[in-house]
Amino acid sequence: MVGRTGVDSGTAKFITRAVAVLGGMAAIVIALILQLVAATGARVGLSATYLLLAVTPAATEEPLKQLGVLIVALKQPRWIRTKRDGLAVGALAGLSFGVAESLFYVIGGAGVERILSICMHIGASAVGGLGMFYASKRKYMSMLGWLGLAVVIHFLWNYIAITIAFVL
Repeated sequence: MVGRTGVDSGTAKFITRAVAVLGGMAAIVIALILQLVAATGARVGLSATYLLLAVTPAATEEPLKQLGVLIVALKQPRWIRTKRDGLAVGALAGLSFGVAESLFYVIGGAGVERILSICMHIGASAVGGLGMFYASKRKYMSMLGWLGLAVVIHFLWNYIAITIAFVL
């Protein structure tokens, strides 16, 4: 059935999901650049570096992964009709980002533990995608709350992973 946008619902779902996947993959490049800028510009001690390693990726990656989905939510709000739609496209953005990021790490010598990181990206981005559902309803404070929760989840993951890496 063709909607008010002139696009049938199957095509709208495909476009929304494609935007989520491609946006997640594009976010890796932008996040890497922002994180390199933050790392090279910071002349801080070990404890601040430790915190920077936990905060910067979470604060850059989570919003960037949702950018394409946010554009869809604002331009075509009917394409993200339910919370389930938001969770699904958010999870797709996280999956594509996590796979792309893990490929970089595996090429650099990391091992299969990266699979857990992919799971974190899927989960945190699904939470952020719920925020994109609220953006499609023009409930921006709710959107920011869910996106903020995604950043916190990512930050906690990073903090624990860095703590384990430094301690062990």
